[in-house]
Amino acid sequence: MGIALAVGPNYNVPVDEPREIQAYEAIQKAMKMKSPVNERAYIEALSKRYVGDPHGKDLKPLDVAYRDAMRSVSETYPTIWMRPRFSRNQG
Repeated sequence: MGIALAVGPNYNVPVDEPREIQAYEAIQKAMKMKSPVNERAYIEALSKRYVGDPHGKDLKPLDVAYRDAMRSVSETYPTIWMRPRFSRNQG
């Protein structure tokens, strides 16, 4: 999942084909792994952002689908963003 986030589009780097494919492959691997329910929701939301064959496709609808899915994840699991990165007390 981390690879998909790192190589995916962001405000500094727009999407390009090689990075899109790399992100898609990474998220497909994550989808096959066993994960806690909150992480699974995050992975599934991220999977909406990437396509295996981006050549010539309008990827904007994927950004919208990802945004909507992440909104749902953040409403269901509001602390998912803070725990792994910022909390000293993981309990």
